[in-house]
Amino acid sequence: MSNTPSIMQIGFVNFNTAEKKRVAKMMQLLQESEAIEELGIGRVRDHFSNTLFPGTSTLQHHAKYFVVLPSLYYHTAFKSRKFQNLTEVRTFIKEAEIQITRQLAKWDNGQVNTLEKGITGINTLKDALNDHTKYVKYDPAYIYGSGLARYGIIPDTGVERLILELNKKRFEDPHSNRIPKGDDLTEDAGDMTGEKQLIMTCGETYDFFNGKTMELSLSEKEASFLKDRIHASCQGSMLAYLIDSEFEIPDGIKYFDIEKILAGLTPDVLDIYKKSGNFPNSSILLTGDSTIVTIIVLASLMMPNIAIKNILNY
Repeated sequence: MSNTPSIMQIGFVNFNTAEKKRVAKMMQLLQESEAIEELGIGRVRDHFSNTLFPGTSTLQHHAKYFVVLPSLYYHTAFKSRKFQNLTEVRTFIKEAEIQITRQLAKWDNGQVNTLEKGITGINTLKDALNDHTKYVKYDPAYIYGSGLARYGIIPDTGVERLILELNKKRFEDPHSNRIPKGDDLTEDAGDMTGEKQLIMTCGETYDFFNGKTMELSLSEKEASFLKDRIHASCQGSMLAYLIDSEFEIPDGIKYFDIEKILAGLTPDVLDIYKKSGNFPNSSILLTGDSTIVTIIVLASLMMPNIAIKNILNY
């Protein structure tokens, strides 16, 4: 018996012109990008992504946003002016995001440092500085929000509405038990008085509107905070495993060449990793050149092809 795998071909009997047109239309639909979700491929892709690298997506480029955004939300709720409605909250956050982009891009006399890659909104920065509505459509809050919720840093429902409620409570009751002890409202206040903290922060201080520059690389405090959140919320995932890996992984290593260091993964997760090879050209885990660059957001902290061992180094 031949070991050559058989190939199944699909055809149809052309009875009339009407049937021929219907089949042609169906084949055209299968070639369109929307058809992939109709076939359920997106669910398989998402299962791989959520099992191996929870909280990440290929839209994300810098882990810095995972520590800066929650501090912005906290600042908006507890250290800014009083807001009347959600529109005011959203506008304030958007304007702050634009200033974060300016600082990360090292904006200097109207010039952007083009060497800084993957900064959200950098291409719309010049116009957005004068008009916040000109800022990029998919802003940092949109791109990193699900990851922040997955890591338990913010609630998984309506952070803007939460900010409005906390802001209102703050002005109505200055001694509200939602405000952490001490003077630093940006510190990681797990010691909330009487309540669990709703927006967790790393403890670094940021000047969102007047700061000159902001480093893309993480400080020791930022890195420690993010590692702790990933460990607490993503135990057993490939992401948590790789962050703690004792193996040094060379820059530029291929995604499917790392299996030899995955012996410590649970069998189920290891099996998902192997099966992810059935989607070599998808956006689940890989970039176009199939390198390790997208472990996904965290591996692209500084530059492409960063060694996984150093994902959250500072």
